[in-house]
Amino acid sequence: MLEDTARPQTVVIASAPLVSRLRTLPDLQENTLIFSEADFFAALEVILTDAPQVIALDAQFAATARGAALVARIRTDPRFSASEVRTLRTAQDPDAGPDTTLDIAVPTELPFGTRRAVRYEIAHIVETRVNGTLGQLINLSATGAQVILPIRLRPTETVRLLLTDHATELRLTGVVAWAAFEIDVKDAGPRYRVGVELHDVDESVMDRYCRRNRQP
Repeated sequence: MLEDTARPQTVVIASAPLVSRLRTLPDLQENTLIFSEADFFAALEVILTDAPQVIALDAQFAATARGAALVARIRTDPRFSASEVRTLRTAQDPDAGPDTTLDIAVPTELPFGTRRAVRYEIAHIVETRVNGTLGQLINLSATGAQVILPIRLRPTETVRLLLTDHATELRLTGVVAWAAFEIDVKDAGPRYRVGVELHDVDESVMDRYCRRNRQP
């Protein structure tokens, strides 16, 4: 981990054109690291390692499945209790003042990080296998899933999900967006919490499946 004086206080993830602008700002805050969305996994490593005070995201990136998974992870992981997710605001935004170049002090009380599909908390009745390994499905939508597994998966790794309930066997493919090691206090054993970005999903089929198996 970086020394306290060098730890990033703000991590920014933005689209490539905006990144170029931000890096030329003369009044950029100290201890601010700026990443292009193409370098998402490098940014994720910094966020997981250093838990910066502020994670500021381009609104377009936040609306993707990968951005939404990151927001959900930060807001639910106790390690980020002192971190705040915020949105970027530039001069092109209608609420920004005429002289505003960049403002990363905008709290995400706005509809920020909204997923493209509703994500449902899933009941434990769904048998879940990832690449053949039995796991626990936490939540699910047409764009992504969160699973707890006993095996390690790496970001960008392609995975196969097999979800089985009393009526349907659902076969899905996706890519690991993020993965985090955990120790289950109750079972005193290691496990991994994994966010998966799903590919080529029939949204109507998935919505029916989620509604049937969601937590009451």
